[in-house]
Amino acid sequence: MLVVVALGTATVLTTAYLVSKDNSAAIGANAQDTAASSWVARSGADLALAVLQTQEDWVDADPEKLFEGFSIAGGQVSVVLTDLSGNPPDGTETEIAMTVVADVNGIKTVLQRIVTIKPDAVFDDAVDAELNEFGVYAGETFYSEPNSVFAPWPLSPAFKSGGAFKIGAGFTSSAEMTLDSEVSMSNVSMYARPDAQQTLKDMVEDPRFSGGAVLGVKIPTITPTLPTSLVGLPVVANNPTFIENNLGPPALQGGEYATMWIENDGTRIRMDDSTGGAYLIDGNLTIETGSVLEIEGDVTLGVMGKFCVQYGGTIELKDNQSRLRIYTADDVLIDSAGIGIPSEIAQDLDRDVSDIVDYVDPGRVRIYAISKADGGANFPTIELKNQAIANMVIHAPTSKVRIRDGSSLIGRATCCSFEAKRDGAMYYDQRLDPRTGYTALNGPLYQSNGDLQVGLQAALDSYDTSLGLDQLLAHLIANVTTEVVPVDVVLIGDPTPRRHDRAKKKHWPFVAKAIEHGSWVTGNHEERQESLYVPLDPSIFNLDDFYDDGVISATHVGQQALEDEQSQVAVPLGLN
Repeated sequence: MLVVVALGTATVLTTAYLVSKDNSAAIGANAQDTAASSWVARSGADLALAVLQTQEDWVDADPEKLFEGFSIAGGQVSVVLTDLSGNPPDGTETEIAMTVVADVNGIKTVLQRIVTIKPDAVFDDAVDAELNEFGVYAGETFYSEPNSVFAPWPLSPAFKSGGAFKIGAGFTSSAEMTLDSEVSMSNVSMYARPDAQQTLKDMVEDPRFSGGAVLGVKIPTITPTLPTSLVGLPVVANNPTFIENNLGPPALQGGEYATMWIENDGTRIRMDDSTGGAYLIDGNLTIETGSVLEIEGDVTLGVMGKFCVQYGGTIELKDNQSRLRIYTADDVLIDSAGIGIPSEIAQDLDRDVSDIVDYVDPGRVRIYAISKADGGANFPTIELKNQAIANMVIHAPTSKVRIRDGSSLIGRATCCSFEAKRDGAMYYDQRLDPRTGYTALNGPLYQSNGDLQVGLQAALDSYDTSLGLDQLLAHLIANVTTEVVPVDVVLIGDPTPRRHDRAKKKHWPFVAKAIEHGSWVTGNHEERQESLYVPLDPSIFNLDDFYDDGVISATHVGQQALEDEQSQVAVPLGLN
């Protein structure tokens, strides 16, 4: 029996040897082309990155086919750009996904990278009086209890970019910062002001934070003023307005109302921009017991009394083009209700933030707490309680923002004091971060050496905050001298200008290969030219005729080839 087994084993081994010998050319070809395909993919990624570093309009040039079947380094490469959810980019993204498919003699390599896009922002673009780069910016105190949650919002298109939830401390004392040891934080960073106490600066290094910095600038918080669109409106109702049991969506006429109650299940009333889009409630506004205030178009709402959405009431946006700006003078209460979310979720007593499955930009609903000079209260409270959910942005530098009882705020908040109590949760939409503001230390607010632009701090300190948000930019432009940042200096030929910091790539954990050679290969495979990964030299390419006959080639293989004069790299690039 052993003899039979030995003979069988010998037969198998002999057959395997003969087959492998007969297929050795194919195996070698596969190995060679597999390596070549990998280098072609990497070269294609570098080439695509070079295009993104220029000022070419790659969005309008069809990012889904940035390159298609382009010859490079002995193979063909195609490059597709999407947002991080796989959708076509619209040019507003700060992070995009690059997918490169390389093909060398039927062997394909699929390589992906995340590319950080640095906006070509100038100083004017970087001035953001509302501080949208922060998940929470608290001017005086920050307080959190056990089991409160701070994290980026998973439904945000920018979630996969890894951008942080930034907490900004506008105060100087560590005694004003209470961060319980049992707080749940995911990818949260902290920023302190330059004149903060050392103990507060040390908190930036707390291992629970993913990053942060002691900024070189003292950031002002500017209280909004009542917009002129809400001043002098025609009076629609001098007496209290009660709206109940309306099953259809009739529209309220734009103008001034005394007080307003919207109540009872099935009641749905609409504010829209058909009559100007401006509504002023001179007293209280209450939306309760399952009723819905629907917003269509661009609407501005002023509430000079208390503003309450409770007991399943909802403020709901009709469509993706609708948005609402609410200017409040007194307390805001969202109690077991919802703002900026579907009404069916708000009306569910067991509502949870996980019930929201579709992304809606929180910036489409914004609450502004107005200044005392315009009729605002001294220290109002904006409170979410009893599992309330609000998808909105809050700018209320004179207010306390409190999230409690399992409630969730999706968006961000600028406030005087911030509290997260009894399982309150705060989710930041990273898409709100323009990445050009105070925390962008290489952005337009800073010089190339890291210092603030000349005169910026003095201009911030001298701004008359009673002028509101809109006048800050003009004041800074008049008083700040900005440094001009040139594009990279290129010495050879007539290259397309680009900046290396405009786009930077990093690995994404996805590399796939597909070997498509058959077992039998004919022809002299050894005569094929091997490909070489060629890092692009910014001094030698031009974008003029890229789609016509662009080629990158390398005639030598090995590390020394990069230093060999015979290694020719011709990169005529261009977008048309």
